[in-house]
Amino acid sequence: MTAEAASQRRWGPLATAWVLGLVHAVVDTASLAILYVEVHLGNLPFESIVVLILAYNVLAFGLQAPLGWLADRRRTYRPFALAGLALAVPAIAAAGQWSVFAVVAIGLGNALFHVGAGAMVLRRCGGRATTPGIFVAPGAAGVCAGIWIGLAGFPARGLLALAAAAGLVLTAIARPAAAPPAARAPGRRPPAGAAAVALCAALLCGSVAVRALAGRTISGLWAGAAVGLAITAAAVVGKMAGGWLGDRLGWRVVGVGSLLLVAPLVVLAPAHAPVAVGALLLVQLTMAVTLTATYVAMPARPGLAFGLPCLALLIGSAPALASAAGYLPGLPTASLVPLVLAAAVTIYFGLWLLRRPYRSRTDQPATQQPAASASSAGQSGTGRLVGTGGGSGAAATAANGSVAGSADRSPSTLTACNRPAGSR
Repeated sequence: MTAEAASQRRWGPLATAWVLGLVHAVVDTASLAILYVEVHLGNLPFESIVVLILAYNVLAFGLQAPLGWLADRRRTYRPFALAGLALAVPAIAAAGQWSVFAVVAIGLGNALFHVGAGAMVLRRCGGRATTPGIFVAPGAAGVCAGIWIGLAGFPARGLLALAAAAGLVLTAIARPAAAPPAARAPGRRPPAGAAAVALCAALLCGSVAVRALAGRTISGLWAGAAVGLAITAAAVVGKMAGGWLGDRLGWRVVGVGSLLLVAPLVVLAPAHAPVAVGALLLVQLTMAVTLTATYVAMPARPGLAFGLPCLALLIGSAPALASAAGYLPGLPTASLVPLVLAAAVTIYFGLWLLRRPYRSRTDQPATQQPAASASSAGQSGTGRLVGTGGGSGAAATAANGSVAGSADRSPSTLTACNRPAGSR
């Protein structure tokens, strides 16, 4: 078989995103089932369950940034994803019996898988948000399924372990197409200089954090199976559609425009469940945009770029999680409009740093290039600007894996506080 024929057998970006996205759903299902089976069994006091939940969140989301940095240094994205899936299988087997081991193993495995698989998708997205949105969207469905499976006593334990093992095999044999050298979306480029890259990433991740806080506050206003399913559907559709729409209408149109539409809706969200679901769908439209934009800002570091938005999700969700556990008062609904507007402002300026005109003589067709000269060569070289210490973007879905205890210590309230919402 020739090298060209072998290359044609490799997976395209869409196939890679879909396959890894389905494996992502399995990982998130296992993560939430392992946590919520403890609520079902009731063998541990409420305080111990809260500690396990906090430990999971810190491991699953807080570790993604440092693990992403390490994966970038070693270029070991597939091994990181495989290690995460390998940890998921014994964690599923130990759930409900060796609780601490199960939670630590699935938290670390979740972080490893997200960083590795997320970087694999980002490196092949070509600076466009469609495939990252496809990868993260199934995680929201996995979170919802995991909560229900856990509260039912983990009846599908063996099936879920087999699914995780199958995901490990699929990830191991995957043959994604070779990654391009950098993210070069039309009209976008990494900011020039380390300070500009850091500012761009801080603005984008700041938008993620504020959006996560607003989204969790909105979703926490409602309980019930029907609303939970609607919120899950909104999360899946919003994440998947947001990247596709952003690539066709423009990132700022979708990222900023959707948040501006959310602002008036949050006023009615506490009184009308359909309005709350619509507001959360609009919030989710921005996730794939901010994730891919972070990657475009630092294209040489896809692991870090995926991990940073996950860390922002943890930070933004922390007040809502503490409120659900009964340790802090709830966020006033009057603060939702300022929060949403603040998220719109930060994402606007973060994307603005990527929208400076990108034109270089090296990007023009050969027939239009002037005769080579020392002067033109120098100008062409200066036209290619890359972020110092580059990196990649965020996931968002990870936020849907966050869970928290509740003040009344009841499984129903725990479930209501942990529906997928407001994530990156």
